[in-house]
Amino acid sequence: MLGTTDPLTTFVGTLAFWVSAIASIAAAYMMVASIKNLIRAALALTTVLGGVAVMYALLGADFLAVAQLVIYIGAVMVLIIFAIFMTPGQIDVPGLVGAGQRLGAMAVAVGVGALSIWVVIATPWRIRDTLLDIPTAESIGGLMLTRYVLPFEIASLLLTVALIGAIVIARED
Repeated sequence: MLGTTDPLTTFVGTLAFWVSAIASIAAAYMMVASIKNLIRAALALTTVLGGVAVMYALLGADFLAVAQLVIYIGAVMVLIIFAIFMTPGQIDVPGLVGAGQRLGAMAVAVGVGALSIWVVIATPWRIRDTLLDIPTAESIGGLMLTRYVLPFEIASLLLTVALIGAIVIARED
């Protein structure tokens, strides 16, 4: 959507941005402030993660958009919802926090939000004159198998060790 001069494409991109942004912010607010049911909160988180995937797609980051959909929405959210279902008696969360904890959380949230806004405004962002002419999956894959091959292999080894550890812990003797 970036870099196009077609008015219809620009309109559709702008509309998709605002719809996903408003849906993500509304779902995030509902998830934190108003939803007491954990299943509904998890579904609201799914909406937020879907909005992030739409943002990646609008920015032209096709690999990140698909990874966001497959990994976070397709795997992590299914795991979270499955864990909620497997936990007995924890579907509804009563409001157990006091007024002091709510004020502290609000102060921290406002501070982090203000710091984030300041960083976005104060950072001298470099903007490309032209669009990237290759798909992001190709460029990321090329970098992972050339320049970043050692961190990639270390991460794969760490995930393999974690998987073996999970199997050992879960195995019944």
